Amino acid sequence: MMESSVRNVLIVDDIIDNVKIIENLLLKNERVNTYIATSGEQALGISRNICFDLMLIDVRMPDMDGIETVRKLKSQTPNKDVPVLFLVAKMDKDGISRVFENGGADIIYKPFHYESSLARIKVHLDAFCQKIQLKKMLKVRDRFFTVLAHDLRAPFTSILGLSEILHHRFDQLDHEDRKTQLKVLYESSNKAFELLSELLEWGANLKSVMTFNPERQNLLAIVEECQTILKYLLNEKNISFETSVDKACVVMADQNMLKTILRNFISNAIKFSPQGSTIRVEATEKNNEVEILISDKGIGMDEETMATIFKMDNVVSNEGTNGEIGYGFGLLICKDYIEQHQGRVWCDSTINQGSDFYFTLPLKK
Repeated sequence: MMESSVRNVLIVDDIIDNVKIIENLLLKNERVNTYIATSGEQALGISRNICFDLMLIDVRMPDMDGIETVRKLKSQTPNKDVPVLFLVAKMDKDGISRVFENGGADIIYKPFHYESSLARIKVHLDAFCQKIQLKKMLKVRDRFFTVLAHDLRAPFTSILGLSEILHHRFDQLDHEDRKTQLKVLYESSNKAFELLSELLEWGANLKSVMTFNPERQNLLAIVEECQTILKYLLNEKNISFETSVDKACVVMADQNMLKTILRNFISNAIKFSPQGSTIRVEATEKNNEVEILISDKGIGMDEETMATIFKMDNVVSNEGTNGEIGYGFGLLICKDYIEQHQGRVWCDSTINQGSDFYFTLPLKK
């Protein structure tokens, strides 16, 4: 997956001029959110609720020095493995050893040298992001093989068993038995195909097969195209499709990714909606973004399910109202694509009343 997310960087120094120098250096050259603290205690307060990609911390500070600050940051906040670059003016060999022995990944000397300081920051930012990405990929790999070993085995076991019965006992079965066996064989094959399709799309996403290329997109045109593609599913369940999207609404998005996002959310809404119900797509412009809603009147979800549907550990099979099979990979793809656009995704749902899925995209005026 492409690294397009903004990085969080904490800068801690009791001299605000030093903080501003580093902040300006970062904002000119890196896509970052900078968080500023002028004391160790203030840094601890900020770090309890934010996960950072890099921390730059002055060694010499009153009350709590940089080394003590780092000890507490790594033991009391969710930033245990985050690289720390210590900011120092002068330091002897013993001091340098002490810095590295206490969690320092590197040293930046004051007064700051523009090119070398930026180079050190970039190296550690990139290395940490690659480390996080590797952990994520390993987790994904493990989940991938778990699904293959468990979920894919069941339909193929059924297919092999039914094929064997039909092959060896075809002449002994009456017409109704043959129809029943063939129906189950078809359903098992369809389940295997659906799972393989989701796995292949998910795998293509993980390997960054799709290039991220955001351009001006007419949102209503994309929604209507997705409606056309899914028309047969809507007709099959006699579901009405309503839109409330301004025809002049233009978003900044990768066309292929936007189509995948909408197609997944709409097809999920169809899957879990009853016959004769309604699905609605709305778009509301708010500040510099568009909030898009896909709403259905389907079976809904409880709070526990809502809290986990966008998490890797929740990739499980679920049946729709007509027995349609879904494995949750589509939601993971949607979440990843939306975040690549610097957007947000969430849902609101009530059992037996329906679900509302929301996501945001940058607005292009």
